[in-house]
Amino acid sequence: GLKNRLFFETHLEKNLKDLTGQSIAYSLMYLDMDKFKIINDTCGHQAGDEVLRQIAIILTESVAEDSVVARLGGDEFAIIMPKTDITEAKIIAKKIIDSIGKHNFFWEEHHFTLGISIGLAELADSGRGGVHALSCVDSACYTAKQSGRNRIHVYEEDKQEELRREEIVWVNKVQDALRDESRFCLYAQLIKPINGDEDYLHYEILTRMIDENGLLAPPDKFIPVAESYNLADKIDMMIITKTLSWLRNHPEHVLKLNMCSINLSGQSLGDPKFIKDLVDLLTDCSLPLEKLCFEITETVAIGNFSHASKLISSLKKLGCQLALDDFGTGLSSFAYLKRLNVDYLKIDGVFVKDMATNKQDFGIVKSIHELSHIFGKKTIAEYVENEDIIEKLKEIGVDFAQGYHLGRPVPLDMMALLSDSMYEDDN
Repeated sequence: GLKNRLFFETHLEKNLKDLTGQSIAYSLMYLDMDKFKIINDTCGHQAGDEVLRQIAIILTESVAEDSVVARLGGDEFAIIMPKTDITEAKIIAKKIIDSIGKHNFFWEEHHFTLGISIGLAELADSGRGGVHALSCVDSACYTAKQSGRNRIHVYEEDKQEELRREEIVWVNKVQDALRDESRFCLYAQLIKPINGDEDYLHYEILTRMIDENGLLAPPDKFIPVAESYNLADKIDMMIITKTLSWLRNHPEHVLKLNMCSINLSGQSLGDPKFIKDLVDLLTDCSLPLEKLCFEITETVAIGNFSHASKLISSLKKLGCQLALDDFGTGLSSFAYLKRLNVDYLKIDGVFVKDMATNKQDFGIVKSIHELSHIFGKKTIAEYVENEDIIEKLKEIGVDFAQGYHLGRPVPLDMMALLSDSMYEDDN
């Protein structure tokens, strides 16, 4: 029941002309659903069509009658809001995000929570036309998605150009670093049993990049860029290769090691060649593969379900373990756990970090853990930052914990030295 892109663009051009010489502010909103592909891929296009209709109703009911709401294509929408300045537009955008966040979509046995990312811009004059105006809010929406999804970003030309320039700089930094594997180094963070077993040694390998000045680059700068510009699979393969090589060169450490976890990006998961190369690499590595665990995020696993299933099947045949990371923020139904043969669920830190003081978060962690055990999976709580959280996790019976309270990321060589000294002290 919404206007289409052609109507919207024509109407936008007319509104921009009407603004010439006037001081009236219009606002333009660009909206992109989060995780829509998951619904289409898992339930089919009929379900996708239905969720779009429901979103359309929420959008129409959230804005004034003189606003123009359109579906531009796919899961992208836009809204023209006459006589609305940017302050009012942000209030409306927040209302939309809250309404969609509270909306549950049910399809057969599946249950989905929804989200949307929003780009905003104020149109005070005709500027450079409708195409440019749409491009601006599209760019702002992209920034909102890159910032963590389900967010609002206001377009400001100078800042947006600055963000684009910074992004290009980081693309070049990553590409330069990929030409020299010594620029990517291995860090590790402990994953500890809640029961306090100090002899158990499990850590997650984390990627760190050294910039052109010899300094560690912030992961939140280079990792999103690598994922956006299709460089993540190259980093994944480099980190896996370096990790396997390091472990082969430290056989005494491997004897004491219970589990080493390594992350895989969505890009790697969707590349059949990457999966084949990974299987070949592991087959020839001469390491006890049951001590390797590969982590994939929940959203990526479900969004690429067939690829994830093939990868999991291939790695399980080799004896490797699998973990579903960031669990709880993207999964629509526990029914997926019957079909994903993973060993660990890492409960997303957004629920863990406040669970000692927030009853709802405590309840979510408890529910995830209990259902996970029914499915035969062990649980790992992320973002464990104080002893109060540890006590709550013990109360629930969560298996493992990871976070700054238990140990910050350190270079892998240092992790080996620390674990060696602990082992010697115990014996």
